[in-house]
Amino acid sequence: MARRRSRTSATGGNMDSMLDTLTNVVGILIIVLVTVQLSSQEAASRIAAAVQQIDPQEVARLEQTAAEAKAAADKAQEQLDQLRAPKRQDPAAEAGQLEAAAARAEAAAKERAAKASALDKEKKARAEAARKTAEEAAHAAAATMAKAEADVQQAEQARLALAAQLEKTEPPPTPPAKEVRLPDPRPAPAGARDVRVLCRENKIWVVDVPALQEQAQKRAAFIVKRKQLDPDGDNYLTDAATFESEFNRQPVRADDFKLTLAVSPPWISLRLERAKDSGETAERAVKPGSELARMLKRYDPTKFYVRFFVWPDGFEPYLIARQFVADEGFAAGWELVTSPDEHRISLGKYALGEKPKEPPKPKPGPPQNVVD
Repeated sequence: MARRRSRTSATGGNMDSMLDTLTNVVGILIIVLVTVQLSSQEAASRIAAAVQQIDPQEVARLEQTAAEAKAAADKAQEQLDQLRAPKRQDPAAEAGQLEAAAARAEAAAKERAAKASALDKEKKARAEAARKTAEEAAHAAAATMAKAEADVQQAEQARLALAAQLEKTEPPPTPPAKEVRLPDPRPAPAGARDVRVLCRENKIWVVDVPALQEQAQKRAAFIVKRKQLDPDGDNYLTDAATFESEFNRQPVRADDFKLTLAVSPPWISLRLERAKDSGETAERAVKPGSELARMLKRYDPTKFYVRFFVWPDGFEPYLIARQFVADEGFAAGWELVTSPDEHRISLGKYALGEKPKEPPKPKPGPPQNVVD
């Protein structure tokens, strides 16, 4: 049997290496411990310095904010728990709600049915009214047509009766032809002045030119003096617009006319606007006491002649008045007028503008041959 080899000497010889290793480990641990201790002290110092720098009010604010956040989270959790918890309802209350809803639905249905019924009745009523109206219109049209046919027959009968009567009627005698003097001008009596007569709208107006001029000149002289329109006293006025506006603001009213100014520098005319319901019919004008008869009584036929101004609608009165004037011994002449304007005469005395160095030429007047 083999003999075991003793290991005592061998192991005793290797303890130095183990001790070296342990010593190295312990040294390293001691170095690590020292390093950690130094780091801990430095970190503690830094934490202490940081804690000293923290504001107490800021800490309190952060703590309050944290508390509020926690309270909000708790409230949200409570609400979430309530929502997750099953709701318990009273069956009787739920049944009552369903019955009430059913009752409201039924009432609404009845109301809609009533409205539909009312609309249907209204529609039928309108249809019936339209039918009756159409029938009445048809009856009225038929009656109108029947009446029209009757009127036509009656008119035809009347026409036949008139035709028969016309065949039996003898033609009336031809009336005598009217004598119409065509204008054949010749000179008026030497020094004679005209008296004008207007024939229009089947009436006659007598124009007493001298009398109208005299009234208008009195009014003009008052205005000229008050407004100082003739500083030189030569009867040539300086302000035509003022003179015309002042005169026309209160026109002169004479006989059957309203006299207004119509200015056309340097001449001034009088516009004879006929008054409403003025003038005389031809039948009245040839009777004693008429304007025409009185005018002829005032004037001498050797010094005045009658000058007729005749519009197309005044020809018949002219023929009657012309015969009356001739019977009174006055010479007369007539002029056809087609303008719808009112008749005009000269104001006389006054003119407009500056007085010329040479006498102005007279305004062209009527031809010398004025009677026929």
